[in-house]
Amino acid sequence: MNGEDVSLDHEVDTKLEFSERVERGAIMYRMESAWEWLAENIDSKGKLKSEAKQIEQEAAILAMFGKIINSEGIHLQKKPAIMN
Repeated sequence: MNGEDVSLDHEVDTKLEFSERVERGAIMYRMESAWEWLAENIDSKGKLKSEAKQIEQEAAILAMFGKIINSEGIHLQKKPAIMN
């Protein structure tokens, strides 16, 4: 943003596919990071309690990206293993 003025008063091209707007690799990387963090760090009831805020954040990221990826118009060659 470098201090420039930003205008949100523009038309959005609703015909563009998701993959034309967002780099899918970055999303998949972030999903994988969230999944791995959860798998590696939450291994007990105590950790579940002490890391509740971080767990909620990582789960929200997975849920949000999962919903986007599963929405109509998203074409994946192969769904990530965590989506199966």
